[in-house]
Amino acid sequence: MRGGTGSFLHELANKHGIDIVGEFQDIALSSETPLKLAERCTVFMESDLMAYHQKGAARRDLIAGLCLRHRAQLFETAWSASAASASA
Repeated sequence: MRGGTGSFLHELANKHGIDIVGEFQDIALSSETPLKLAERCTVFMESDLMAYHQKGAARRDLIAGLCLRHRAQLFETAWSASAASASA
């Protein structure tokens, strides 16, 4: 996810006219069924999101899925860094 900085989330929010600070989290938290996104590559993830959208997935579920995937990516990155430090 573009270095784990959240820039992908910000880009998608802008693309869909969502305020990343004042609106994005409220939309994500309103989801009852966030989508599961397994891809780490933003190109594939964006393609999956488009496919979900075309199938009628709710915007809040798309946004929540993105947030959960980003959180997972952050933990994976931190875990890898921690493991590398421990073995050094």
